[in-house]
Amino acid sequence: MTSAASTDPVRFGVMAYNYTATEMIEIARTAETLGFDGFWVGEHLLWPVGYGGFHPTRDAVTEIVDPIIGPLTELPDPWAVFGAVAVATSRIRIGSAVYIATARHPLASARSAASVADLSEGRLLLGVGAGWVREEFEALGLPFDGRGAVFDEWLDVFRAALHGGPFEHAGEHWSFPSIQVVPRAVHVPLIIGGNIPRAYRRAARHGDGWINSGYATLDTLSRSRDAIAAELARAGRSNDPFQFWVRPERFEPEESQRFAQAGFHDQIFPADDMWPRGPQSFDEKRAQMREWACRFGVATGSTDPVDPPSDID
Repeated sequence: MTSAASTDPVRFGVMAYNYTATEMIEIARTAETLGFDGFWVGEHLLWPVGYGGFHPTRDAVTEIVDPIIGPLTELPDPWAVFGAVAVATSRIRIGSAVYIATARHPLASARSAASVADLSEGRLLLGVGAGWVREEFEALGLPFDGRGAVFDEWLDVFRAALHGGPFEHAGEHWSFPSIQVVPRAVHVPLIIGGNIPRAYRRAARHGDGWINSGYATLDTLSRSRDAIAAELARAGRSNDPFQFWVRPERFEPEESQRFAQAGFHDQIFPADDMWPRGPQSFDEKRAQMREWACRFGVATGSTDPVDPPSDID
């Protein structure tokens, strides 16, 4: 497992959820110009009206008062957004946080991922998770219980599909004779999401990196990193490249610096704090993102304030 020194620069990502596809493209373009390292998209397939569960990082009361998926939530298709962002940008990495893998067929997902990897010239980071909304799975006619085993097999099929050339698979959930998705190998890093021991083990077995669900404290994320490091050692992968992307609980320069000093150099912050929803013009929203970027030192990869770039507009 690779680990960056505390003196390394911070790489900032922006997490966009509940925006229209058009607005997401503008967020990504602005973020790239300002010096952000990554543009990340949260997603669900549909709006289950009156769903009964709650996100693993929340409680039932919070979910009722402020549901993650509500009647006004914007849910653009992630592959459409990724393709558009890939063409509209040239440097920023494009990630999902996270793509609900178990709600999709792994072969279809592999084909889409290969296309975006090509369009973006290798900038795709596919964050994947097992999902948490039972009603979402039921609406799609998919089993919710046992989705962990489905997820493990999904990861195997997805990897095999992108190795390039013909392959076949005989598993519990998918079986098919020799087929081909891509003629040559395509590298798409798999970033495993989840804050529980099973997710840590899955990341160590299958992942190129890990991202936490929701937003968390430094102590919580440090414990998660230690647990994943132990799982990597058990899997014989301690010396393999492995990256941690974290979403700090507080969006403050001082907190970001604390995370960097602890070795967390890939930090993701929500677009909500820097790109307001509402009737403001894109110029006004770009200006607010610029202010946020200057306050956090995004353009230099440090937490020292910087002068805003002159080419934002």
